[in-house]
Amino acid sequence: MDADKPPQVCGHSHPVPQKIDVWAGIIGAHVLGPVVIGGPLTGEHYVELLTDEVSELLNDLQLGDQIWYMHDGAPAHNYGPATALL
Repeated sequence: MDADKPPQVCGHSHPVPQKIDVWAGIIGAHVLGPVVIGGPLTGEHYVELLTDEVSELLNDLQLGDQIWYMHDGAPAHNYGPATALL
């Protein structure tokens, strides 16, 4: 413990910030997810998320094929195969 700091204060620093990415959706009164995304969201991961996780969650709701997706412009959202899928 550092003699210059009060005993209740200690500092830690991580070389890499600790974070997780989580996806969730809202449709009416339904919340889809959350789905924890392993690693950074790349275009390839986003396509996997849509085809494996999101489609399964949407099928459970039986909404039909009239669904709108809202994106925030992240690079993964503009990945060619992802936009083609949607």
